[in-house]
Amino acid sequence: MLEISKPIGTYENMTGRRNWQHNTLSQRTEDFMAAHVNAFRYFGGVPKHINYDNLKTVVLSRVGADIRFHPRFMDFAGYYLFKPVPCGVRKAHEKGKVESGIKYVRSAFLAGRVISSHAQVQAEAERWLAEECNVRIHGTTRERPLDCLETDRAGLMPLPANDYDCAATASARATSQAIVHFDSNRYTVPFGFAGRTLTIKAWPRRVAVYSGARLLASHVRCYEKYRVIEDPRHYAGLQAQRKKAQMSLLVESFLALGPDSREYLRGLSAAELSLQGQLGKIMSMAGQYGKDEVNLAIARALKHHAYGAHFIQNIILQQRAARNMPVPQPVVLTKKPQWTKVAVEETDMALYDQLFEGDTDE
Repeated sequence: MLEISKPIGTYENMTGRRNWQHNTLSQRTEDFMAAHVNAFRYFGGVPKHINYDNLKTVVLSRVGADIRFHPRFMDFAGYYLFKPVPCGVRKAHEKGKVESGIKYVRSAFLAGRVISSHAQVQAEAERWLAEECNVRIHGTTRERPLDCLETDRAGLMPLPANDYDCAATASARATSQAIVHFDSNRYTVPFGFAGRTLTIKAWPRRVAVYSGARLLASHVRCYEKYRVIEDPRHYAGLQAQRKKAQMSLLVESFLALGPDSREYLRGLSAAELSLQGQLGKIMSMAGQYGKDEVNLAIARALKHHAYGAHFIQNIILQQRAARNMPVPQPVVLTKKPQWTKVAVEETDMALYDQLFEGDTDE
């Protein structure tokens, strides 16, 4: 018979005549069941009965002999065909039998040990089991637990072909930033699934996110709180999508300048120039000189098949020089350059230019 005790701090322990130890970062049901699966693999089979203290992951409530088991755990037990046996109420010898293994681990392995990580303590536990725990002379059997393994295996049931899926499952809606919230942390998914309702499956060491049966993301599970766990690949296409959206907005704004904009756009597209760069410069001129000034320049440039922001700039300067108009200086926001992209209602700059018409320096 194998005996299971509930987790102590971040550790969970299984003992038989041959000891086995599993360290976990939580006492959640998925961790508890995963510890069983690992133990079954270690021993090479499943015991017919397993003794438990009355922990909540196994027993939800009991009144005397009337026991209400945790339904998820009973599904797990049914998969492996073992019978869970909770300790009897006021039967100290049964509870003591379950807890004796934990007391031994506390005193012989954990006492005075400095633990820096889960991986470190698990590696040290496996070494301790192999070099000390399972080769000592057992106080009850007067034999080495290692030597009893083959005898114990004869009484174990065979393992099923596949392990039980111990994952905790939850449904979550991805945010506009392509993030799902789970267990006080945030995990990224591919940005194309932002805003969708997805399925989260969490194992002791891994968190996976699915859309239906399709795996979207797989992360190392974080046991801290309020952390963002990212996969840079989830945003690989986001920059290209943003550039496409910016270009679409730029073209839309350019076409709204005036009646000649569409034809001039065709010419710009055919020229061996950066279309986005050329449109950006022309739209900056529209903000600096006004739409009317730029529209006049576009019309003149079309007549001469002159395609490019530098042609528009030269035409505008010639137009203003002919009218003896000053050149307004662009506003440069060195500390907040992103503010230059803020859309505002345009003012007709020609109204201000009229104030200077006819003026000359004397």
